[in-house]
Amino acid sequence: MSFDLRIRYIIYVQIVLFLISVLSTEKSFCNNQKFNLWLKPSNFRGFNLIYGVKRCQQDFADLKASNCNFVQFSVSGFNDVISPYAIVPGNVAEMDSLVQFCKKAGIYYTISVRSGPGRSDVYLESVKEQPKSTIWKNKEEQKLYGSMLRNMVARYKKDPLFVGIGVFVEPNPLYDSLYFNSDSLRIHLELNGIDLTDINKLLLDSIRAEDPEIPILLQNVSYSNSEFFDLMEKQPDNYCVYEFHSYRPSEYVNCNETNKYTYPGYFFSILDLNNKLYNKDFFINTVFKNVLKFQADNKVPIFLGEWGLSLQQNGGTTYLKDLYDISVAKGWHFALWDYRAGRGGGSWDYEKKGSAYWDVVKSMFPELDAGNNNNEPNNPGIRIHPNFISNKATVSIKNYLPGGILKLFDLTGKELMDFSADLTGEISVLDFSSIPEGIYYLRYYSGDIWYSKKLIIFK
Repeated sequence: MSFDLRIRYIIYVQIVLFLISVLSTEKSFCNNQKFNLWLKPSNFRGFNLIYGVKRCQQDFADLKASNCNFVQFSVSGFNDVISPYAIVPGNVAEMDSLVQFCKKAGIYYTISVRSGPGRSDVYLESVKEQPKSTIWKNKEEQKLYGSMLRNMVARYKKDPLFVGIGVFVEPNPLYDSLYFNSDSLRIHLELNGIDLTDINKLLLDSIRAEDPEIPILLQNVSYSNSEFFDLMEKQPDNYCVYEFHSYRPSEYVNCNETNKYTYPGYFFSILDLNNKLYNKDFFINTVFKNVLKFQADNKVPIFLGEWGLSLQQNGGTTYLKDLYDISVAKGWHFALWDYRAGRGGGSWDYEKKGSAYWDVVKSMFPELDAGNNNNEPNNPGIRIHPNFISNKATVSIKNYLPGGILKLFDLTGKELMDFSADLTGEISVLDFSSIPEGIYYLRYYSGDIWYSKKLIIFK
C-alpha cells in the first residue's frame, strides 16, 4: 500500500469512528420532542399540586421565580368513579384553570390522574370517603377509564408545556393489605386475578389511539413504593416514564409533631423487618435498590414523583438534601409533595418551615435549559417586553453592534427564525406572530458577545 493510500485509509477510519461516536451519542434521542425532555437527566424538577386547593397565577409566578420548571398536577379524572361514570364539569374546569396558570408562567406540567370510572382516589378510598376501587377486575371500567384518559390527552396535547399523563396515582389493587416482600404480593395479585401490567397496556393503547407520542407515566403496585419496584414490568412502548414515590422512613416523614425524630437515625425497614440506620447509603443500597436495578436493566427515564417531609424534624434539611443528591446523581426527575397546599400547621409547606428549609429546596432548582446538555445562561444582555409575548415584542440588546446575529431556537436547539435582518439598533420591535405558543430561546451573537434569553410565547 502506497503512502498516500495509507494516509487516505487512516483518514477514512477516523471519519468512520467519528460518525460512530456521534451516532452512539445521539441514538438515545428521537423525534419526539416532549419525550426528549425526559431523556435529559434530572431535567424536570418541581412540585406536585394537589386538586381541590384554590390556586392563583401568583403561585405559579412564584414557582417560576424560584427556577422551578415543572409541576405535576395530582388531580381527579374528568369522569365520576361510579356508574353512570358521568363527566364532572368541575374537574374539567379546575384542570383547565391550572393549565392556563402554567401556560402564562411558562412551566411544564404532567397530569397524574387520581380517579375515574371504577377507580377511587387512593386517599379518599383509605379514609372511606369513596368506595373501594372496582377497576382492577372490571374490563368495562378499564375501557371507560382508558377513554377518559384519551379525552384528557386530546384536550391538552397541543400544548407544548404538557409533557405527560400519569394513568394511576399509587395503584393499590389489594387496598391496605400489608405485604413484607414482593413474592408474597405477587402471589396474592395472581390469586386475585389482577395484572397491573395488562391493565396499563390497555390504557396505553387507548391513549396511543389519540396521541402516539405523549409521554405516559406508569407507577408500580403497592402505592408506588420503591421497595416493590421489582414487580414493575417495562411496557412495549418507547415513550413511557417510570415513576415511584418515597415516604421512607414513614414515621419520620409523616410525623405530626415537629422535631420528634432525627435523621440519620434508626427506623423500621419493611425489607429487613427490623430497625436499620437510615442514611444516604441505606437509601441507595436498600430503599432504592429495585428502582436502580430497573433503571440499569431497561435504560428508561425514572421519575421520583412524590417525596418530601411533612414537618420540621431534626436533620430535616440533611434528609431533603440526601434524597436530592441521589436523584441528581442517578439522573431522576423529581417533584416534591406538595406546593402551598394550605394544610394546617404548614405540613409539606417548605416556605413555612423557615429559611433553612426553603433555601435547601430552592437550591434544587438551578436554572436549566431543557434543550441543552449544559446549563444555559438566561443573560440580562437581552431584555424583552412584554414578558409573555403574543405577537410583537420590544427586544433590547446590551452592547449591540451592527452586523450582529439574532436567532430563535426551540428547546431542542432547532433554529426557527433568523431576526438578524430585522435589528434596527439596540432596541428593536420584532414580530413573533408566526411562532406557536411555547418556551423558546433568543440568542444574539456578535464578535465575542453571546447572549441567550428564555422567552414565552402565549397566544
